[in-house]
Amino acid sequence: MEKKIGKIVKHAGIKAGDAMSKAKDVVVQAVDQNGDGKLDLEDVKLVGEQVKHETKKIVDIAQEKMNAQKVKSLNPFYSSDLEKTTLPKLVQIVARDKNYDENSLCKGSIGFMSDNKTMPLLNVFSDSIQDYKLSFYPDEHNRFYYVDPSNERLYIALDNYYDYLKI
Repeated sequence: MEKKIGKIVKHAGIKAGDAMSKAKDVVVQAVDQNGDGKLDLEDVKLVGEQVKHETKKIVDIAQEKMNAQKVKSLNPFYSSDLEKTTLPKLVQIVARDKNYDENSLCKGSIGFMSDNKTMPLLNVFSDSIQDYKLSFYPDEHNRFYYVDPSNERLYIALDNYYDYLKI
């Protein structure tokens, strides 16, 4: 019986050795990047470069998604949007915020859109009023304006709205 167990153990050892040898060959084939049949420093360098390249791609994709989210949250408005967009009835003149001033994604914006669920609001940067080709009555030194019902390019200060309509 001992002979039988010894043969089984010996046979198992041989099988394990063969399996280890095959596993080593598979690992060497998988990691051998330069095709010389062995695992060496050059293979490690090549694997490192591949990892670096793939990591850069992942970081770039993540950065693109973050930029898209940032633009969506800031919702910048550009002079080119004037022709493509129906302007909202309510306009607010605001100072340029540092989020728009320092963010390269908002470079060239002349304002931003905000939607308070009941009425969209165009926020016009005070330093970009001339880019809108709009008129503000009595001047652009008030904060909130509402569109003139007879002229969609004229915005009337809310403080003067009813007095203006009486005229």
